[in-house]
Amino acid sequence: MVEDLLNLYYKQASELRKGTIFGGWHEDDVEKLISRALWRHGNQSITLKINKELDDHHISVEIIDTEKPNNEE
Repeated sequence: MVEDLLNLYYKQASELRKGTIFGGWHEDDVEKLISRALWRHGNQSITLKINKELDDHHISVEIIDTEKPNNEE
């Protein structure tokens, strides 16, 4: 399910956007986001804010910042 949501999101945006928040995730979903951000979208770094949700079972992930390599800025 998360993979489907990520695929839909990436079809709508050519790059990851600051301020995007994903909710209802598990820890392994963060790994998928990092992989896509760094290797598929060519970012040098990504800054995330990860919070435990109220149900104490899921997490939410906010993209705080992304940085392209110096030669692409």
